[in-house]
Amino acid sequence: MREEYDFTESVRNPCAKHLRKRNTVLLIGACLLALALYPVVRDKWDRHRLTVQVRCLKDVYTTLVDANTKTEPMGQKHAWPRTLSEVLDETTIAKLKQNGIDWRQIQYHPISDDTSESSVVMSLESGRHIIKITRGGAVFFGRKKHEKANVKPRP
Repeated sequence: MREEYDFTESVRNPCAKHLRKRNTVLLIGACLLALALYPVVRDKWDRHRLTVQVRCLKDVYTTLVDANTKTEPMGQKHAWPRTLSEVLDETTIAKLKQNGIDWRQIQYHPISDDTSESSVVMSLESGRHIIKITRGGAVFFGRKKHEKANVKPRP
């Protein structure tokens, strides 16, 4: 009887074990790099979204001030609108929706003319952040957990 010869042993690549080890090391390195970069990328995305939302709130505030000052030439007293729905038109609502803000999420606090400049007119909670606009037009934003502490002013 004839002995059968196994050709797979002689044809086998001698570097295959080394290549598998190198590929495993590269895969583990890529996973560790992705884990390390995820918080950085996520923070950058959150800051971008926050900047867009601040810009939208400033537009809403400008609309409020314009509505307030339009009454002056007519001889009427300045009157802040009671609700945001009195001031916002369809284009502004569409722009807010496009940037991920439902206008009903904006907390609006109607004020009078004798209120101090530092009183909050509008605020919006966005994820882990809160944005506040004062009567004087200053914009403050920061993390919700630091709301009571100093928040960073935004020009």
